[in-house]
Amino acid sequence: MQQAGRLAIWDDDRGFGFIEADGGERVFVHIKSIARLANRPRVGDRLRFEVGPGRDGRPAASNVQIAGANPINPAALRRGLPPPPPRPLNGRRLVRVALVPGLVLTLVVAIGSGHVPVWLGWFYLGMGLVSGLVYWADKRRAETEAWRISESRLHAVDLAFGIAGGLAAQAILNHKVSKPGFASVSLSIAGFHAIGLAVLAMGLPTIPPLG
Repeated sequence: MQQAGRLAIWDDDRGFGFIEADGGERVFVHIKSIARLANRPRVGDRLRFEVGPGRDGRPAASNVQIAGANPINPAALRRGLPPPPPRPLNGRRLVRVALVPGLVLTLVVAIGSGHVPVWLGWFYLGMGLVSGLVYWADKRRAETEAWRISESRLHAVDLAFGIAGGLAAQAILNHKVSKPGFASVSLSIAGFHAIGLAVLAMGLPTIPPLG
């Protein structure tokens, strides 16, 4: 039997939330139970759904449809339509574009000072590539409504010397740039690395070479 309600809680990174049925009951809903749509679910969406037992035996929504949402056209996807034109750089993306060369320049100066070994530069480069790939994978998962990579993991890779690649991926992919909380953490990580590299460039302290 179909019921109606609204999406009261939604965790887009983890792909689940809770529906507040018109009768007042709250029902668990997973992204896999929602019809494939061109846009992700959002809190406040009106839904039509059925209720059945979930994996843990508690009520869970199934056959969920979002009122007024546009479904994905599988035939159009199969035709291999060209990708949409790239979006122009907005202020949020420009900040990230400006920070990347700033971090790279600080790293080069630190290495050139002789207080930072060359291997640290290669490590930044390798982790930057890893971070970029992780952001690309999360972007793809968002587009295909698959299980997302958590924001804490994205931040962890950035903190582990991947911040330059992470910022570049955010700007190029236009991914995670509109979330103020995520942006604040990303910029804090960038500031932490910039300050750390500046301190190392002054020889306080010096990192010994490998071997």
